[in-house]
Amino acid sequence: MTKPCDLIKRLFFHRAMATPMPACFRVAGCCQRHPKACGVMASEPNRSVSRLVPVARPPRCPSAPTRQASTAVAILFAGPPFHKHAPGYDYVEEFQRALVAPLLNANISVSIFATGANEAEIAGWRRFLAKLKETCTVEVGSSLPLPDRSTTRFSDAECKHRHMKSSAPCINVLYIWSHLDSTFQLLRHHEARVRLRPFDYLIKARNDFVYRPGHCLDVAWLLSMPTDVLAVPSVEMHTTDRWLERSWGSGATWPDVVNDQLAFGPRFSMGAYFELLRNHEESTRMPRPPGHMEGMLSHYLRHARSPPLQIVTVELQYSQPGGKYINGRDGQWVNSHCRWCWKPEAGGAAMGGVGGGLTPVATCANNNVTES
Repeated sequence: MTKPCDLIKRLFFHRAMATPMPACFRVAGCCQRHPKACGVMASEPNRSVSRLVPVARPPRCPSAPTRQASTAVAILFAGPPFHKHAPGYDYVEEFQRALVAPLLNANISVSIFATGANEAEIAGWRRFLAKLKETCTVEVGSSLPLPDRSTTRFSDAECKHRHMKSSAPCINVLYIWSHLDSTFQLLRHHEARVRLRPFDYLIKARNDFVYRPGHCLDVAWLLSMPTDVLAVPSVEMHTTDRWLERSWGSGATWPDVVNDQLAFGPRFSMGAYFELLRNHEESTRMPRPPGHMEGMLSHYLRHARSPPLQIVTVELQYSQPGGKYINGRDGQWVNSHCRWCWKPEAGGAAMGGVGGGLTPVATCANNNVTES
């Protein structure tokens, strides 16, 4: 007689081969005994946007389960410190509430690294992060010189789409990733000379975001992640849908693109993420440049490690009032049920999945709430 788990293994194997989407669908119990049975599935988009009533003050994240203080997270910034900041917003408070406080509440140590291209940017980062020095380790350094673009994956041959009239987009992403690389090298120096061991988890963050009220980093996401997984938000700041739920074959979902605005995960997977500029392996090169960073990054992540890294999405929405102000504008957020948001089981002790069979972890008040 065929065992239930064997049926699950066969089902997910065939679906995974047919539609290689990144969101892991974990079956409680069975997948813990048979990890390879956990496959991936595709879905059609569900693009419902509801108007939410603004709140005067975002709810605070309650204390998470206490973890040993030996767990350490590093948050990395790069570029101009006040780029696309809109007046009237406390970006330090937003960063503190959504990313830093949940970690500190879980007794996890936090270190923050940033680099600037000149003295003004370095001074700006020190000013932005001054308040965080009371509870976090803060290190600000100088960006490394920009590499010769022709020697990187951002050369015209590997970045410029055949219909692009200008190389400006490739030059722009070279600038972004060169500064991210500088911050990552600053972190590596800290690991080698000060900490004397690697950090447990890394977060690639931005300081021009305003987060949806009640949304913040769920510590259980980090504590439950295998080393070959990295997470990105399910919604981008400039869209009103969930990028992983777009129609298969549209060119706007995995594996053609990935959200590049915020990412986090274990040191191993995020190390591969930050090595994009310096990784010159032939397997990571693109024969047909897409002309945009989301496509280049998705291709790179699928080839940077063997076996490939797993990409999962989480329910962590944010807005950019000083730039592409679409999601979150006038209190409107993507409020549809997130079909492919990855959720660990309660307490973060085991891998979770999507669907209604597993208990979501509510580190933040109102997180994962959907209006009907």
